Amino acid sequence: MGVELALMIQQVSSNSTLAAEWGLVVNSSLFKVIIFGG
Repeated sequence: MGVELALMIQQVSSNSTLAAEWGLVVNSSLFKVIIFGG
């Protein structure tokens, strides 16, 4: 699921700089969830 979400964020970020910045925040949050197991 995380991979699909990341791909969606990449597609959106390619259309909007704001979405790209927001995507970085989401990606970092997902990364922490994966590392610490939620």
